[in-house]
Amino acid sequence: MVTASLMQSSATLIPYFYAMSSLQMAHVSISHRNRWWLLNTMGLCLLMAGAWTPWMIRGYWPTSFGLWPMAGPLFAVYILYFFLNVGIGNWGMWKRYQRTKRWVDAGILGMFTLGFLGGATNFPLWYHLSIPPYGMWMVPIYCVFVTWAVLKYDMVDIVLVVGRGLSWAIATALTGSAFVIGMWGLERVFGVSQVWMGVPLVIGLAMIFSRLRLLIQTDVEKKFFRGRHGFKAVSLSLLKHMEGVRSMAMLQTQIQQFLTNELEMGGVDWVISPEWQVDFLMKWVPNGPFEWNDEIRASVLACCSSRGVVLVGSEGGAWLRQLGKLACIPFWLENQLVGVALVAPKLTHLGMTAEDQALLELIAQQGSLAVERIRQWAIQTEVALAHHFQGELLPQSVWIPRFQVAVTCRSLDDVGGDYYDVIQTTQGHWVFLGDVMGHGMGSAMVMVMLQSTIYTLVKSIHSASPADLLARVDQVLSNNISRLSEQKSVSVMALFTPDQRRFVVAGHHCNVYWYQHLRHEVTIIPVDQLASPMGMGEVGVGARDYSFEMNALDVLLLITDGIVDAFRDGVNMQDPFGENRMIEILIQHAHHNATQIKDVLLETLNEFTNYRQQDDMTVMVIKSVES
Repeated sequence: MVTASLMQSSATLIPYFYAMSSLQMAHVSISHRNRWWLLNTMGLCLLMAGAWTPWMIRGYWPTSFGLWPMAGPLFAVYILYFFLNVGIGNWGMWKRYQRTKRWVDAGILGMFTLGFLGGATNFPLWYHLSIPPYGMWMVPIYCVFVTWAVLKYDMVDIVLVVGRGLSWAIATALTGSAFVIGMWGLERVFGVSQVWMGVPLVIGLAMIFSRLRLLIQTDVEKKFFRGRHGFKAVSLSLLKHMEGVRSMAMLQTQIQQFLTNELEMGGVDWVISPEWQVDFLMKWVPNGPFEWNDEIRASVLACCSSRGVVLVGSEGGAWLRQLGKLACIPFWLENQLVGVALVAPKLTHLGMTAEDQALLELIAQQGSLAVERIRQWAIQTEVALAHHFQGELLPQSVWIPRFQVAVTCRSLDDVGGDYYDVIQTTQGHWVFLGDVMGHGMGSAMVMVMLQSTIYTLVKSIHSASPADLLARVDQVLSNNISRLSEQKSVSVMALFTPDQRRFVVAGHHCNVYWYQHLRHEVTIIPVDQLASPMGMGEVGVGARDYSFEMNALDVLLLITDGIVDAFRDGVNMQDPFGENRMIEILIQHAHHNATQIKDVLLETLNEFTNYRQQDDMTVMVIKSVES
């Protein structure tokens, strides 16, 4: 009887620990874990106590596997408790797998499921059902696999587990002993049934179990694992975890777990400045009853001017006592205070030590550095997406009948403001080349506006000259640009050919260079017919077109100002590349195809600037091949 009761008590602990550890690995909030822990621990104490009574084991009967316990009425509650904890544990492991996408986490989930299902095959014999418990062989298999995975992939700190397990064992032994003594004493004093008197006793012990465990855990770790969990080891652990942070939510989780697990703090409330709650790059997750207001901001700024941690007993920390908090940890991005963590008092009987204060200061310092890294990483991610999106908008290959067309667009940054396009309509072919003032994300955004506006109008307007089309583009673009905080002007050249011979050009941009094969010379077509750059709402004033006809083997060279304005060796105000060098290259290499002409021009430019690009650059070469 004693052996069976002891084994049943131990079997009750296994699903309990599985569920609670899985919830922690799934990063379920501490408040939710604590609520489930209270209910779960009450059930655990009740079932462990019941394992020693006929309510759980009412006798034995012989089976082919030897004597087997007979289920009492409480055993059905244990089965429900078993599968409920296994289900919650599996949900926690599934959440972990969804976050990590590692096969080992999926394997552990599968092995735990097989192991618990295998262990459940011994339940039918309790009810005298002749179903052999052959599934029990899966239990050692899952134990071996999980142990291997934990050691192989360093999934947990073994020494930490031993320390925490020892504190759990001592706390369980003390509360269990208190339960047995209490039950014996209540029955002796009041002479009432153990079951009725055991319920309030279980509830009371469950409520003090957590605090008792934390008290024991603090002493155990300080006495037996001081070298492992001393200030240096804990600091290195914090730095290691901070390095892998890639989001604000992850940063908050890491800090909250560190404060709870290492410093035994009662909890953390995050108070976030409103502008950082809506920043799409830096999404914080505010929680707690406190909202960012002028009073909190003034209190934080008044005592966090040195960017250090404010303690409740320090100068300027009286407001923390009113909130019931122990410390305020500020997080800065450059010179902006983006939020604070309000830390609750410690759960243990020990007060704040000098090492605790140093660790809080380290959290503040490393947390602010992590905010900066996350910001940079988020911007790089957004820039990479913008670069990909911009590359998708610009045509990868361009084609005009009876012409060779070669084009290269190089941005100074990951994204740029240069624009080109070749659009075919029923009336003919349009060629566009443009440049948004400046470079970078702002210019790239205006470039996207320009591309979409031009494409929409070209497809919807069936009869318009280049000057008329650009005037309409300017009306739409000016309205959009006026809404931006940073105003940017746009220079655009529009070229239209209805029959691949006659061309009409208009715009406000760099000149067009027309090599005439029959005359073996270059004609400069000035593209400054528009009164002003686009985006100012004045393009329609004085706009006019310039017409010309191309013959066989003629070449058009279209560029943005990053070509002609490039300086020697990349040094500002030195000798610019200029038009004359381009014209000379065009005349010397006009007999080559369009791609070769383009490549020679760019290679010459690279040697001239010593490969130091100073602005966005676009080159388009259009050569007639009609005989």
